[in-house]
Amino acid sequence: MLDWLTSILRQSAAGDRRRSDRQARDRDVRLRTGEDWENCHLNDVSTTGAGIEARPDLKLGEHLEIDIPEKGVMSAIVQRQGEGQTGLKFD
Repeated sequence: MLDWLTSILRQSAAGDRRRSDRQARDRDVRLRTGEDWENCHLNDVSTTGAGIEARPDLKLGEHLEIDIPEKGVMSAIVQRQGEGQTGLKFD
């Protein structure tokens, strides 16, 4: 119940602590954490970061690259995990 309420509040203007407006994307992108690229699903993107489908294998603070077609390859860091999503902050 608490996760549901937290999710609702964060989607409201008062509860959203993000500094940049997010744009829903719902598309596949590529992610590189080591040598190899792999596919992942992009939920939303802003000028400061992105939300991808939950990737519990990624650790908080881990550096990676994400290839978003309209933005290109960007360096990012894993900033949060939860609510079915992994949050990335662009370097």
